[in-house]
Amino acid sequence: MAGLVIAVNYVLVLAYLIGPPLLYGGVFIPPALPTSLAFILLGVALVALARTEAKSREECPEGTSQRALYTPLLVFVVLALGIVSIVYLYYHKYEAQYRAEVEHQLSAIADLKASEIVQWRRERLGDGAVFSRNAAFSRLVRRLFENPQDAEAQGLLLTVAAPGPGVLPI
Repeated sequence: MAGLVIAVNYVLVLAYLIGPPLLYGGVFIPPALPTSLAFILLGVALVALARTEAKSREECPEGTSQRALYTPLLVFVVLALGIVSIVYLYYHKYEAQYRAEVEHQLSAIADLKASEIVQWRRERLGDGAVFSRNAAFSRLVRRLFENPQDAEAQGLLLTVAAPGPGVLPI
């Protein structure tokens, strides 16, 4: 039981250290980090107490060395550390791939928007070139500049320069 307490709380502590705590947002609320650390220490203390008690009673059968008792614990620790290390590396690799994918998408959107702005500017310059080569429009604009109070010139200019699709109003 002490080994189970150590293992479960070890996983919870690692979840706190890697990122968001494990099982948040679900039905089960995990213990706080200090509580998990306390349970790990409790599990270690229980293992030490059991070891001391077993040693004093000498429950070890003949021919069994102390190393044979520690082998399962050592295998568990090595496997647990290996699994945690693999998960940690996989997570960071996935995070880097996801970030690169999002950066690529944002770059594609930025390129698309820039090309749309260039096209819009080209169209507006073309509209300006058409108006600047139109003699009647130029005379009307000159007439309005000479007499800004000329209501007839203003009305004609607004009629001639009525915005079409894609043209911003004056």
